[in-house]
Formats: sequence, structure tokens, C-alpha cells
Amino acid sequence: RARQYDMVDINCFLYNAAIHACSRSPGQATPASTLSNDGWQTALSFFRQMKKEKIRPTEQTYASLLHACGKSGQVKLALSLLNEMKNNPSVANPDAKVWGAVLQVLASAGDYKKAKKIMRDMVLTHKISPNILHCNALLASLSKARKDDVALYLLGDMINGTLPEFITVNATINATIALDSMTMARPDLISVNTVLAACARKGNFAGACQILGQLKRNEIYGNEWPIRPDTITYNTLLSACRRPEDAEKILDEMRLSRRERYSKVRPTSVTYTNAITVCRKADPPDLPRARKFLESAIREGIKHNVYMYSAAIWCAERSGDADAALAFLDEMKSSVPARRCDPNGVTYDGCMSALASEGRYTEVINLFREMKDKSIQPLPSAYKRIAIAMTKANLSDEQVPVVLEPIVRDMTKKDLEGAHVGPVLATLIRSYGSRGMYNKAKKTFRLIRGPTDSSCLSAMLYACAKKTKWQDALFFLHTSDIVADAQGPGRIDSVALTYASIACARADQWREALNVIELYGQFDDRGEKAVISINAVNALISACGRSGRADMAVKLLNEMPVRFQCIPDAQTYKFAIIAANQAEKRR
Repeated sequence: RARQYDMVDINCFLYNAAIHACSRSPGQATPASTLSNDGWQTALSFFRQMKKEKIRPTEQTYASLLHACGKSGQVKLALSLLNEMKNNPSVANPDAKVWGAVLQVLASAGDYKKAKKIMRDMVLTHKISPNILHCNALLASLSKARKDDVALYLLGDMINGTLPEFITVNATINATIALDSMTMARPDLISVNTVLAACARKGNFAGACQILGQLKRNEIYGNEWPIRPDTITYNTLLSACRRPEDAEKILDEMRLSRRERYSKVRPTSVTYTNAITVCRKADPPDLPRARKFLESAIREGIKHNVYMYSAAIWCAERSGDADAALAFLDEMKSSVPARRCDPNGVTYDGCMSALASEGRYTEVINLFREMKDKSIQPLPSAYKRIAIAMTKANLSDEQVPVVLEPIVRDMTKKDLEGAHVGPVLATLIRSYGSRGMYNKAKKTFRLIRGPTDSSCLSAMLYACAKKTKWQDALFFLHTSDIVADAQGPGRIDSVALTYASIACARADQWREALNVIELYGQFDDRGEKAVISINAVNALISACGRSGRADMAVKLLNEMPVRFQCIPDAQTYKFAIIAANQAEKRR
């Protein structure tokens, strides 16, 4: 648009502004400049256009382009741009902003090793002292990589103002002389909270408490004043916590901070979400304390949100208390403003999981339908919860279709293309197979539009085995796309292989059964576990006996440990003896 006006000079500053706009996050951008994740591609196209028009880029150009790369984790591109600047100093010389942008890119990827090399190069080769942005970017990369020990050492160097060892070690004499005049930037609150996040990610609660103790004793100074903890500090400390009683002490400490004039720290909804999450993760989970934290939030004037309730519901789920989970869900629907909030798929899934473990399938399905009625998208695990509830309830094969058929009818094309509906379909197919309703089992199996998971295939092959449909069994076995949850090079697990072999064996097609076992019955990709079931081999030996091939039955019995990697059981010997007796009678 600028090219349409003769008075507008298309120069480096205009391109810098355009590239900088690409590096802005959507939250900061104006509606006209909001970009998707391909902002770095737009910035790169501007950069190439500059070169084509022979407009010399500046350090600001490179810094903005590197920031755009950092938004989408384009590490290789960022490093290539840095090398371009280093190899062509006449074009632009990397300054502190450029190095900071590169370190930010590496921080977004968690590549702390390259970040350390970049900082060393910046200090030793380009004689640039690390500023607070450089240090915080390196700390962020260490935090993302869960290198809490290195982050703690680096924070110590920042507190002391000394360059870290990875910079000074093996430095040349000239570089060592230059290092005498350099110091590390003093830490700020972001530095401290980033190190706390590294401890939290690693589960180093003791290290996090040590940092908080230093803050409370005014032992960590910034440029002029001691750094005081804020709400983020305590929230991060809670995320590192593992014991509910410690979480309660942290909350009490935040409340008591109101007495202090300069370091009052108010808890937020994030604070209580983290505290309740500690109760959920505890072993055993602490449901009473989770309830207590919810009530404390009300007294603090903090409105409950979906994250607090989700943490509480999953705490109840881990405690095996489905009624408590439902009570939390009902509380979300209450008319009390401080407690009311809209549930989402995670909260419903927690309740469904708790109910499923107790076999309360009716309530599970009611919640599932309630989600559908409220246009809340169920999580993929919702169908698994239904299947588990049906199994736990020990419903008869006659009852299963009554419950599941309406759910299957409501499945969309998109649902049937995904693997998440597999547990429900497999349960229904197996119930049809148990009752000998082969055509209904086959029709349900045909509904699957995406890759077939191992449970659905196994259920269909079970139906084939029940009706001795060996040809169909082989067809389904050879033509189904199996996802990676099955074992073996052919992606067939032991259950599916067993039913396919039994289907052939019951029809006295022992050669087909043997072919199937030898085709798919291999060790898995790691060589740890064979996928050949003893039941499959037993069915094969029985078929050999019925077909008058006692010699083959005995041969298979003798070769089982080596050929099929399974040990004969009492049933194996029984079928082999029957085969020998049948052969003797025929004589």
C-alpha cells in the first residue's frame, strides 16, 4: 500500500516496522496486523524483498526477524541468520538485541546447550556483557529442559555478579583480559521465578524452598533493592510442592503476608488451583483438604473457576469418590455467584471416570448426553469411560446393545473416523458375537471409517470364531489397518491372532491357521514379547487332530518352545493325545 504513494520513501525503517509487526504476538497486535503462526514466513519474505531491492538491513531488522522466528520456534533459521551477520559484519554487526533475540528463540525450544554456546560466543568473541534479558533467556531454556541444578548455579553467579564457568573455562589470554571488566547482570524477579519454575518442573521442592528462604531473608538483590516474592513466586512454589500439608503452609504464609507493608502477596485462582492439584497428585490424594481449599478461596473473595473445580473433581476421582465428584459438578451449576461457573469437557470427564470405575454406567451415559445437549465437546476418552462402566457393571450380552446402540447411532462421520470411539464399538461388537448375531457385529464393524484399533478387530474376529466364519476372519485380518497399539511387525496383537486362528481351526482349516500364526506371530519390534497365544496353538493342534493329522499335531507340540516361543500347557497335551487316539481309531 505504501508503494501507491509517491511521497512515501520505501526504506529500511519502513521494512523494519513491517518485520517488527510480524514479530508481535496476536495479543499485542492490532486487528489489522494480527497474524497467524506463519508470521515468521511473512517477515522472511519482507527480509528477502529488502535484499532484492538492495536496501541494507540493520541490526534492528535482524532482531525483529529473529523475534518472529522465536514465536514459532524456528531455531535453524535463527541460527543461520546469526551466522549470516557474523560472516558479513559490513551488512550488520550483531548487537546485544540480536544476541538476546537468538537466546529467546533457543529458550522457546528449550535448547540450553546451544544457548550456553551462543552466550559464550557473545562474551568471548564479540565482547558483549550478558544483560538481564540474555540471562533470563538462558534461564528459560534451562527451565524448559528441567535443568534446575544448572539454573540454580547460574542464579548464584548472577547474585555474585561473576561470569559462569561455562564462559570462562578454556578462554584465551586475550579473552581473559577482556573478561576482567565484565560482570553478569544482577537478577530480577523474573530471573528468580524462572529458576523456581525449573525446580517445579524437576520436582525439586527443597531447592524452590531454599530460594524462597533467601528472598524472605533479603539475600537476593537486584540492581538496587532486595527482591521480594510475588504471587507468581508462590504459585510456582506450589506447583513444585508434593505434600498437601506443605501446600497449606504456603497458603497460610501468603495470608500472613498482609501484615507486612511492602511484601503483601494475595492468592489468586491460580494459587488455589495449584494447591488443589497438590492434593490430587498426593499419594493418597487428600480430598478433605481439597474441599478446604475451595472454601478458603470463597472466604478470600476468589470466585471459583473451571480450573479449580477440575482439579477438585479429579482429586475426587483419584480418591475413588464418585459422589464427591458429582457434588463438585452440581456446585458448578448452582445459583451462588461465587461458586457458579460453566463446566467443560475436563470436568465432565473426571466425573465420568469416577463413575465408570464404580460401574455406574447409567450415570456415565447421562453425563455424556448432558454434554451433548449443552454442546460441550466430549473428550476422546469419554467413549472409553462408557466402555469401562459397562464392563464394571457386568451387564449381560442382551443388555449391552440396549445401552450402546443409541450411542453408536448418534456418532458422527468424524467420530467414526477417529480411534476414540473404538472402546464402545468393540464392546458392542463383542456382545453381538457372544450372542451369535454375526451380521449385526459385521455391520457395526463396517461403520469404522478410519484405521481399525486392535480391540475392534479382536472383537470382530471373536464374532467370526463363534460362527466359524474363517474366510471372513482372514479377510478382516488381512485388510484392516491396524494402529500402533497392537504388537508385532504385522500390527496384530495376540487376542486378534488367537481368534483368527480359532476361526480357522474350528472349520478344520489347520493349514490356514498355521499360515496365519506364522505370518503374524512374531516377536514385537523390541523383541521383548511374543504375540503368539497358547490358545491359538492349542486350537491349531486340535484342528490337526480332527483332520487326521496326528503327526502334525505331535510335531507342533514338540516345536512349540522354539517355533512359537510358548510353553505347552495341560490343554495342549490333551489335544495332542486326542489327536493320537483319533488317528489310532482310524487305523
